[in-house]
Amino acid sequence: MLTLILVRHAATVANEAGLYIGRSESPLSLQGKEEARRLCKKLDKWQIQQIYTSPAERVQETIKELMDKDIPVQVAQALHEIDFGICEGKDFNWLKKNYPEEVTHMMKEGIAYRYPKGESLVMAHQRVADWLNEFLMNHQSGTFLVAAHGGTIRCILSELLVKNPSLHWHFKIDTATITIVSMNEGFPVIESLNERC
Repeated sequence: MLTLILVRHAATVANEAGLYIGRSESPLSLQGKEEARRLCKKLDKWQIQQIYTSPAERVQETIKELMDKDIPVQVAQALHEIDFGICEGKDFNWLKKNYPEEVTHMMKEGIAYRYPKGESLVMAHQRVADWLNEFLMNHQSGTFLVAAHGGTIRCILSELLVKNPSLHWHFKIDTATITIVSMNEGFPVIESLNERC
């Protein structure tokens, strides 16, 4: 049996301000630091064989207590959040005010919409799916922690269930939550979803 423990980073200053934050960085907020402490305490009960983490500082800060233990860690660029391009560090109201035509495109194109100088959800999904499928080819059993972002985790779940991004927005993934998926002979079962600590 293969078990994937999917963890979203704790709350950041940008999250609390409602800003788009994909490739840019934002430190954990005071709430986020407490979330990270409780999250690592909860994860400590698992016999994790290896950690795969996004390169984002907010993700690695969230699981620092686990990374300081004797668990192999691999940083995977593919696990990064979607690149919001010119919207990085801004909010939706800024986008509506400064680029109203982009909001029209966003609503019309849905998951195919590409942020200017950034990615589309379809592109981000393919990036994560490529990583996931290579991982699954190389691992048939064991317990692995994947520390990443809400968007990344939605991509993983959608790829596991339907092999495309169509289910992306059907999953609620809050900060500092645990989602567990077991794989038995390639068949995915969601054991828990968006479990708060």
